[in-house]
Amino acid sequence: MKKSLISFVVLLSSLCLSSLHAGERPNVLFIAVDDLNDYVGCLGGHKDTLTPNIDRLAQEGTLFSNAHCAAPLCSPSRISVATGKYPKNTGYYMNSQGNFRQGLSAVTTLPEYFRSNGYTTLGRGKLWPDTPVGFKKSFDEYMKVNKKEVGNINKYIFNNGPKGRFKEWVLDGGPLDIEDEQMVDGSTAKWAEARLNNFKFNKPFFMGVGIFRPHIDWFVPRKYFKSFDPEKISLPMVKKDDLADVSEIAKEIANGVFDEEAMERSGQRKVALAAYLACVHFADAMIGRVLNALEKSPHANNTIVVLWSDHGYHLGEKQHWRKMTLWEDATRVPMIIKLPKGHEQVATSRQPVSLVDLYPTLVDLCSLPKNEALDGQSVVSLLKNPNAKSKKPALISYGFKNHCLRTEDFSFIHYSDGSCELYDMNKDPHQWTNLAANPEYQNVVDEMKSYLPKDDEPYKANHKGNSNIKMWHETFDYIKGRDIDFADW
Repeated sequence: MKKSLISFVVLLSSLCLSSLHAGERPNVLFIAVDDLNDYVGCLGGHKDTLTPNIDRLAQEGTLFSNAHCAAPLCSPSRISVATGKYPKNTGYYMNSQGNFRQGLSAVTTLPEYFRSNGYTTLGRGKLWPDTPVGFKKSFDEYMKVNKKEVGNINKYIFNNGPKGRFKEWVLDGGPLDIEDEQMVDGSTAKWAEARLNNFKFNKPFFMGVGIFRPHIDWFVPRKYFKSFDPEKISLPMVKKDDLADVSEIAKEIANGVFDEEAMERSGQRKVALAAYLACVHFADAMIGRVLNALEKSPHANNTIVVLWSDHGYHLGEKQHWRKMTLWEDATRVPMIIKLPKGHEQVATSRQPVSLVDLYPTLVDLCSLPKNEALDGQSVVSLLKNPNAKSKKPALISYGFKNHCLRTEDFSFIHYSDGSCELYDMNKDPHQWTNLAANPEYQNVVDEMKSYLPKDDEPYKANHKGNSNIKMWHETFDYIKGRDIDFADW
């Protein structure tokens, strides 16, 4: 009886998705969030987080709880989303390589493909790096992050030195006595509200909305800090000898930019975590404004909503702060797809998926001609049946020939020097025990190695520095022993 019921639900889901194609093509609301890890209520990453709007979206659509970025830092991750291609095939692995149009002149971006197939495309905020010509090819209307607005916030911070500010190395944050719409994300939310409610579309639309927080610096209006008392914040679980069973290159990654030991010496672990959570709360509120505007608009019944973050973020886990590792905290991202009303598939899928899969999935859902140049695979089969098996692991790359492969049960990391890590994510979600040298798991290691890329594309365009992980040390103003300016908020 149970098996028959499951089969009926899968059949019903398939019929609902088929009927999505029967009428007019759906719109797409494409929401990108910067530096948002699994500290989201529906993903259970941190018990103190407040994300009611993202959680509501997850309850109305399909939550991919095992979704991963293609690269654990901004530009290469976002380039992979825009192009539907993995870094190992584009040669774009790091932020300093500049714009992807230089090395991928023939590529067609996601909104550009929709535009060429009859959609009005518009966007605002941080979506991906591109040239002015590239943005004009992709969007009928596009507004980048307003430098004047950013400058005004920075000027306010510099002149007022808000009480409650903390400062350690490259991290900085605290509460601001300003209104939401004085923040860039507030003005982006206002723009989206206006377009959804007042713009007259004579074609289906693709609308990209880029939310900048919780990217550093962690300054947002004071009201978002009030729910996070640093003295009561729960710190993530950190193992003192966590890196004892990993290779030297892995240790370089963990300690190369911002390590847990130094943050602990600063005495600011809790206030930094509280500031991050405040920024997550603020980002969620701005997302809520956009979602509410859609619900009140004429487009509520015929719009696909996609929410994703470009990568995760460590806040002490694995002895590391910030992004830029191949461990779960940096690779796992929120990814939610909500279909138009009447077609919603409310479910959670534990299957491994990649942000690279968003491009072919949306092409599939909107019945556009298949783009054969894409690396990703459509996840429509998981929308129909969240328990269906993914065909291959999610692939994440950090620099040249450093890769992570994520399956439903395991995380396998292979570095350019040949060293490996293997974690059983069901038994060891914190990745504390490296099983790569355990003979009992040799068959798993061998299988994972069979999925590793055979030919990695060399660095493209403006790459400078070494091809190994030490190049990241040159990226940041890495100053130890700096004075700390902090007062409780």
